[in-house]
Amino acid sequence: MGEILKKRIEYLTGKIAPKETLKKLEQECEDILKQYKENKTLIEENEKRVLVERVRDSYKKILTLGVAYNTENSVYYKDELLFVIAHEVLQNNYENYYNLESIEHTNWWQWEIGYPLLLNDILILFLERVEKDLIDKIIDVTRYFLPDERYLGNNPVAMHPSGSPLRPATGGNLIDTCKIMFLRGALLNSLEICQKAVESISETLEIISEKNVETLSNRDGFYADGSFIQHGFIPYAGTYGNVLLSGIAEIIYLVDEKLRNKIDTKKICERVYSSFEPLFFKGAITDIVNGRAITRDGNDHQIGHEVINSLLLLAHGVDEENRVKLLEIAKRELSLDKYYLYTEKEKRAIFYNLSKDVLKNSKIKVKSYSSEVKCFNEMDRVFYRNREFAIGLAMHSKKIGNFETFNGENTKGWFTGDGAVYIYSKGDEYIDYWKGVDFYYIPGTTEIKMDMENIKGVESSVENMPKNSVAEGYGDKESGVAYMDFINWNGKLSSKKNYIFKKTGMVYLENYITGEGEVYSTVANMRISNLKNKTIRIDGKPMKDTFVTGEFKEISLGNLIYKFYKSEKINLEIYGEEENRFIKIWIDLGVNPVNYTVAWEVVIVV
Repeated sequence: MGEILKKRIEYLTGKIAPKETLKKLEQECEDILKQYKENKTLIEENEKRVLVERVRDSYKKILTLGVAYNTENSVYYKDELLFVIAHEVLQNNYENYYNLESIEHTNWWQWEIGYPLLLNDILILFLERVEKDLIDKIIDVTRYFLPDERYLGNNPVAMHPSGSPLRPATGGNLIDTCKIMFLRGALLNSLEICQKAVESISETLEIISEKNVETLSNRDGFYADGSFIQHGFIPYAGTYGNVLLSGIAEIIYLVDEKLRNKIDTKKICERVYSSFEPLFFKGAITDIVNGRAITRDGNDHQIGHEVINSLLLLAHGVDEENRVKLLEIAKRELSLDKYYLYTEKEKRAIFYNLSKDVLKNSKIKVKSYSSEVKCFNEMDRVFYRNREFAIGLAMHSKKIGNFETFNGENTKGWFTGDGAVYIYSKGDEYIDYWKGVDFYYIPGTTEIKMDMENIKGVESSVENMPKNSVAEGYGDKESGVAYMDFINWNGKLSSKKNYIFKKTGMVYLENYITGEGEVYSTVANMRISNLKNKTIRIDGKPMKDTFVTGEFKEISLGNLIYKFYKSEKINLEIYGEEENRFIKIWIDLGVNPVNYTVAWEVVIVV
């Protein structure tokens, strides 16, 4: 067990940190020390944020102090004040917020996963200094809230939005609980606990064969077509999927050969190649599989950055053939990302060093994307990627929800799964996109004009799944098609959506559009913050006003050319703050349209 704890410290600290990450770490410590002078608890006094999140942040702060305390070339190495602060926060939180008298509230995840994950690492980093009595008390609390990696809600005070807290842990959540139990076992010097946690990993890698579409039960995990689902009906490869991937990579990094043999490393590599690699574009993981995380601080490149880290770590625990493949993917994405520079953003020494190593390794080649229309029909997603651009498609059906909102995240994601089209070319298209976009105008969607704020019943749930039965795609290396039998959230709008993927872009054909109310169809909604480097032309002439309406044949947004095949009213509007401006293009279909047709094509000039 001592070797596992030692390797965990090395994982968390990098042991000797490069100057680039060391500077960031020491600056964070300096900021935390300043906060401590004003507030000894390190719990932010901000009533706008819920208490459970602020308590978790206090744990994250002392984890940072623990990393610096154990980083040998840090000015804070073995600094007594850092331990004193960490000890005070541990004691205060135990006495007041997280103990055997606590009752789950606000969000079950914090109590059963969030706090235990952080506390394991904090105890490992300060293990030589924290008294055994406090260590035992804290482990008793984490054990109380999570006694078994196989189940969530397995405690007397559990809560869950469904009203039925006790349930099997699945997908990314199961790997989180396995990691908690594994590190708990190491802290308790229990090989039995560690081994049981490792053995539970295997079920997360199995292909889901029984679909359970009607009940939406037991649907979390991987599918043969590369789909990954969490929460029963939400595509989540970029977030929960990567939690699963990174958690397994961390455990593989820590275990000895005997325990490692209990993990099918070839199978996890297969999941990478089918469920993660096809969703990369220039360092980003497309937002079509990021669920409610699209509106968090960060962006698709940051999510891609985290997946790259998982690949870098995983590569050091697999056979040589797969090691090379994983590092080739990581190196390609590191090399292609020009907008979210890895070396500027990465704070963790271990990943910074691994990325430097792979970039310097001439034996690891950077291979170009091969063209493919990848259809993830089990999760109603399509992603067409070639060397120059990518197009993502997010649909819904009776088996896949339209969107998810929870804990104040993605509260305006109403239309993000209604056949939405995501176009990638330069690579920066969705950086800061969700911070300023008008959520009523999502490209590729047709909707009824109405105030959506505070309307209940828009988001999918087990009791309120979409009514349309078909959303699927078919493709090969150079071309493909997708179809969606669309019914909107309240059943008052329906249509047949068709998408044709070509070497030059995509054709959009939506017909039989029939609805109650004023209906509109969004063609584009694009960030143009760097407008000086872009041109907007309408039928060959520059757009001079911030709002234009009329019948047009062609609109150019930089290197995207939209061609319209019908004579109809098209609207263009520039909006947003100066540093994050947008242009949206939409077609008004009138009031109560019957069997209306919209047809346009986007050509991506490279």
